[in-house]
Amino acid sequence: MIAGKVAGSKPCLGYGAKVGLAFIGREALRPDTYADTVHRVAVDIATYDQQSCLAPQTVFVETNGALTPREVAQLLGGELENQRRKYPRSVLSDAENVAIQRVRTDTEMRALMGGKAAVFASGHSTAWSVLYRELDGSGADEDVASLMSPLNRTVNVVAVPDLLDAARRLTSCRGWLQSCGVAVDSTRLFGLADILAAVGVNRICPLGEMDRAKSGWHHDGGFNLIDLLRAVDVERGSDAYSDSFDMDME
Repeated sequence: MIAGKVAGSKPCLGYGAKVGLAFIGREALRPDTYADTVHRVAVDIATYDQQSCLAPQTVFVETNGALTPREVAQLLGGELENQRRKYPRSVLSDAENVAIQRVRTDTEMRALMGGKAAVFASGHSTAWSVLYRELDGSGADEDVASLMSPLNRTVNVVAVPDLLDAARRLTSCRGWLQSCGVAVDSTRLFGLADILAAVGVNRICPLGEMDRAKSGWHHDGGFNLIDLLRAVDVERGSDAYSDSFDMDME
């Protein structure tokens, strides 16, 4: 481990694995907004093949918009196909391909067993996968495993009746959450942000910007550049006192 190679007197800032999320409100799925919304999500997923911890692994989509969450999942598949044509995904290892095939199969089995689920995926390859399901109606919290994906342009799309309720169910995922792309109107933004902050999210940004964190952002909610500096204080009055010894000062 790198931490073991760092001298005892030097700080080591370590970061573990994180899960990125996206929240899409019904107002972002109007006839005049849905195309841009879905395109932005696809860009966030395709950039760096989700290898960045900033990228979304699960997208929560609110019901009662002009498009259903299932239709959003289908359209997202089309946008990911467009991304594939313009920006082909990297070549995967056998293990990575198997992991994607496994989650596809698991979702298909859930659908066959009567679960409200579906798979929209690239044909004859693992180039992209959209795994659709509906939020558990029991009110139980989401666990982090249900939010994670095998990456490499594999994403979960979850239908939810209410974004605020979905956000509240992430309490048990604290410590794993980091970035969240949101598409809601301004009257709901800060209410959603308050709940996301309470469950551990520390970066909220527009869709399409998830992989473009600014250089001065508070990584994992901390002041990390400051932690690498050593402060030296020259206290007030030191300069005036020093002037008393300067023969040229009047």
